[in-house]
Amino acid sequence: MESTLKLNTTETVVLLSALNIITLKGSDAKIVANLQYKLEAVQQQNLKKEEAEEQKKEDSFTEMING
Repeated sequence: MESTLKLNTTETVVLLSALNIITLKGSDAKIVANLQYKLEAVQQQNLKKEEAEEQKKEDSFTEMING
């Protein structure tokens, strides 16, 4: 099953926290580990986007003050 979700930072943290308390064995553990890996990648992307937006705001503010 393939699914695409756009998750915000809070949703990603909640899902990762929930998956961390699940204890599974065998093939189910592999599926959960793969999901955790994908969620962590999404979390990193969200953080990078937020940092880029903050930097853009700071640059715009600095330009407004200096210009």
